[in-house]
Amino acid sequence: MKLRHALFCILLVLLVLPFAAAAQNNDSYRQSGNKTWPLFQGQTDETFAAWIAEQYTAPAPESLENPDKRLVIKFRVDEEGRVKSIEEMETPGEALMAQITGIMEKSPAWTPAVEGDKAVYTSYWLLIEPPYTDVRLVSRRTGKFIPPVFKGNGDVNAFRDWVMSKNSYPQSAGSKGL
Repeated sequence: MKLRHALFCILLVLLVLPFAAAAQNNDSYRQSGNKTWPLFQGQTDETFAAWIAEQYTAPAPESLENPDKRLVIKFRVDEEGRVKSIEEMETPGEALMAQITGIMEKSPAWTPAVEGDKAVYTSYWLLIEPPYTDVRLVSRRTGKFIPPVFKGNGDVNAFRDWVMSKNSYPQSAGSKGL
């Protein structure tokens, strides 16, 4: 019984050890299937969020049109490692959006993603939530999700009402309780 337990422990260590060593290697961050993720200044993509945070000044809440709203910007790192296609998804104010966009446009080049043997673009979302001191980067690699907010007031009921106003149902649907 002790021999079986010892063999099991040795086998477990042999199986886990390669994964533990790879987790400390920057190349393991980059590899996902046959896609290699981009690097910013030779480090992981989260380094870009830290770089943005160093460059920008958090706004005073009273200077924003919607101080309770978060800033969400969608962008791409293209095949040449440039930040492109900067798109506003949500913004608390145009001044903050302009400041962050200006910083992003001055970004140093990234090492682009590679799929197979070809450089490819990668999409990201930059997220800054009130009180606008924490800058985060979100991608498919991180597995995080930014839930959408309806353009009205962000209320799910406002979205539901909008959808219902755009649809028409047959008269018979109402009498059948549909």
